[in-house]
Amino acid sequence: IGELAAFKKEKEALEDDGKAIQRLIQNPLSEMEAALGERCLLKEENLEIKSEIEQLKESFSGALSRFKKLTFIEREKTIKPEEFILLDDTMVQKIVSTLKDKMRKISTDRKDDQKFTINSKLILVKDAYTEIKSLKRELEIFKQQLQSMELIYDEFVKKQKAALSSFLTAISKDMNEFYLYMNRAEEVDEIELIPLGEGDELIGITIEFKFHGSIARPPDKYLSESLLIF
Repeated sequence: IGELAAFKKEKEALEDDGKAIQRLIQNPLSEMEAALGERCLLKEENLEIKSEIEQLKESFSGALSRFKKLTFIEREKTIKPEEFILLDDTMVQKIVSTLKDKMRKISTDRKDDQKFTINSKLILVKDAYTEIKSLKRELEIFKQQLQSMELIYDEFVKKQKAALSSFLTAISKDMNEFYLYMNRAEEVDEIELIPLGEGDELIGITIEFKFHGSIARPPDKYLSESLLIF
């Protein structure tokens, strides 16, 4: 059982190492596949380097294929990279050197090319202007929507105030008649329910009335608790 567990552990370690090696081969392979898709390599002046990259790709692709076919026993053996991945060092160095030269040339040409610089700046300005126009349109639409919402809100507040005023007027009339009927000796008249608030916000309702001909509020200023419960 101990040997079986040790074998299993060793197998798992080999599998992890195998996956790591496959990634090391697959990553440059993917980079080369992406590079071969660049349109600039279709130019006649770049066909030679394109062919060399394709050869490199085939070497890595072959190495990946061979590695996947190896058994666990074969993977345990030490394999030299030069025996496993067939690379022409001279060709690799040539590709690297050629690419560096081209990058330097492109960088130099672009610095010296005033037209390229101006065109790049014009494109940036155009993109910025287009984005600003788009934002202005969105802002205008938002303002219109906000104005519409404000109109709707104002109309709603008017309707709400009118409904509340009508309701309080009706209740006030009944309260006034009932109170005067129940308290004929009191010098109280014109009882009204008055809404309290700040701006459009209703925070409460109070009672206003005439006491000996003068307007008074709140009711407990002159009336006793027993009278307020009428």
